[in-house]
Amino acid sequence: TGWSQKSSLDMKLRAIDTQNAINDNKSLMQAEEAAIEKNYGMAQANINNISDPIVREKETRILKQKMETDNYDEMIMNGTAEEMRSVADTIEDPVEYERYGGQLDTGGRMAYASKLRSQAAAMDKQNGSASKLQKAYVTRQMRETAFALAVQGKNMDPKAVAELAAQGQILDVAGETQLDYALAMEYAPRLQAFGLMPIAQQETILRDLQGKTDTPDGQIVYGLYQARFDHVQQQANKDMMQLVSDSGMQIAPLDFTSPDSFAVSLSARKMPHDTGYATYGKSQGYLTGAEADQLAMVFDAADDNSKLAYAQAIYQGLGPGGASFFYEQFKEKGMG
Repeated sequence: TGWSQKSSLDMKLRAIDTQNAINDNKSLMQAEEAAIEKNYGMAQANINNISDPIVREKETRILKQKMETDNYDEMIMNGTAEEMRSVADTIEDPVEYERYGGQLDTGGRMAYASKLRSQAAAMDKQNGSASKLQKAYVTRQMRETAFALAVQGKNMDPKAVAELAAQGQILDVAGETQLDYALAMEYAPRLQAFGLMPIAQQETILRDLQGKTDTPDGQIVYGLYQARFDHVQQQANKDMMQLVSDSGMQIAPLDFTSPDSFAVSLSARKMPHDTGYATYGKSQGYLTGAEADQLAMVFDAADDNSKLAYAQAIYQGLGPGGASFFYEQFKEKGMG
């Protein structure tokens, strides 16, 4: 009877051990799945359900090692070079590493320190190359911006050029742009004056400069003046009054508030128009392109009486000859 009772108890204990082993194995599998998904809290909770204290301690240590190496791998993928070097310093120092709570053996931690330093060095090299490219780009932007402003006859200073270059506002002009920044800045005032000269005088200066292109600087200076000449011709054909304004002549804005006000402000356009006509040999009307568009909108919105009043204002402000030039500007807008 005693033997029978002992045998029954052993069977019960073996059954309990078997069930514990099944449960422990299930908990271990669930912990491993959670760790793979980086759900470390769930992984640790499943490890805590393991009945065997030795296995439980071992799996806890393995999980901490995985958490640590996952953190290093994430830093290698997304960290900064400075962060990587700082962590590598900690890993390499045994005292600091223990204080950090690291779980890797000497070989493991030194291997990760090496990976971190290698990635930091690679990032430094990549960032250095990017910095050089950015610097070269800014230099090119500065040169091209200075060239564009000089060719347009703009008054400029280094700060204004730098601001425009930083914004990427490279202005569209004719000619080559591989020019020296300092020369473009130096010649800007002379190019502005050059653009205000009569066309025949500009052509004479160009021929003289063309004969001095036997040096690199001579070629650059000739290129600047030729580009300025080409730009002036293009703008004179496109929008002469805007060209006159860009060249430095003060032009009062037109007043569209009433036909009478318009007549008075339009009469003030005679002198700048005549100056532009004498300089460039062309006339595209008394308005800039933007003003012509604005007046077209005024006409479209006006009734017949208002349109007649504005037409009379044009004759009043410019006289018959000037009005003829004026209406040429509106043929393409259906207002002639």
